[in-house]
Amino acid sequence: MSEQSKTALVTGASSGIGRKTALKLVQKGFAVIAAARRKERLVELADMAAGITPMPVDLSRPEDTEKFCGYLSQLPSPISVLVNNAGYSVRGVLEDVSIQVVKRLFEVNLFALIRLTQACLPAMRRQRKGIIVNLGSLVGKFTFPGSGPSAATKHAVEAVTDAMRLELEQNQTRITLSNLDGATP
Repeated sequence: MSEQSKTALVTGASSGIGRKTALKLVQKGFAVIAAARRKERLVELADMAAGITPMPVDLSRPEDTEKFCGYLSQLPSPISVLVNNAGYSVRGVLEDVSIQVVKRLFEVNLFALIRLTQACLPAMRRQRKGIIVNLGSLVGKFTFPGSGPSAATKHAVEAVTDAMRLELEQNQTRITLSNLDGATP
């Protein structure tokens, strides 16, 4: 299969690991859809390398995520590599973190990851190939005071990834979890 026909989606592509991943994938011959909230940073990224399509989307808003998934379903070439990198952390003792902040954290770090995976996975199954990379965090395994809500989201990402790995075992679709910390939304 020619890599020229492959399309990759990288969330959280406006900075950090997501930005570097988008650039590396386009260097490898992928058409890259770079998704993030900051349109100006995405446009700057697209100007750096031909083959990057900037897609501003706020994954904290379920309606924006659904609209983006609709866009993905209409692509002429399905997503063959999905890098679920979008995410952020909140620090503070649990009693001081509002439930609205926790809900937004789960929306970005977990629910958008699940929804985008659901949007991309059917085509991967049909093609019997694909790669999904979920970015986790060490706090998903080892929590500490002040990291409860963020650790909860990343622990959930660990669990979802482990379950999907078993579900996709016979499908030739690979899923992996990378615990590289340091990315910012």
